[in-house]
Amino acid sequence: MSSLRGALQVFTAALINTSMVLLIISAASVFSWILNIEGVAALVGSWFVSGSSGQSIFLLLVIVLLLFMGCFMETVACVLIITPILLPVALSLSIDPIHFGIVVVMTLSLGMSTPPVGENLYIAASIANVSFEKLVKNIWPFIIVAIIVILLVAFIPSIALFLPNCLY
Repeated sequence: MSSLRGALQVFTAALINTSMVLLIISAASVFSWILNIEGVAALVGSWFVSGSSGQSIFLLLVIVLLLFMGCFMETVACVLIITPILLPVALSLSIDPIHFGIVVVMTLSLGMSTPPVGENLYIAASIANVSFEKLVKNIWPFIIVAIIVILLVAFIPSIALFLPNCLY
């Protein structure tokens, strides 16, 4: 009987966590739709086009924006908000959509591992039984390496497109 009660508790916790994630996703979808309807997406897109003189500057601006957003927002919500705004700009600059998607996901993933929110850091600290503050002090060399890798993937598209090019 206790195993049934434990299973019920696990299913209840999973239901609560899943519904919170779905609530975030639905709110982000509505927010993205409102941004597109109100023309904010086009305005931001035109700002990115005017602020960047080419692919490299655009990708650098996107990386900075996504690192900032990733520090404060859930990754799925960021993707749902940013993709409809920036993907048309990336396509107009002849950036491969697969390459752009890889840069977006890598950057947002890193953003989830950086303070102040650093959701992934809280999870890692909990698993390793280490204080959050100690983990933050020791994570910076890895963050720097991850930023270098993101920049390499962004500025050398063949790194990200090697496997897709082999398949197609």
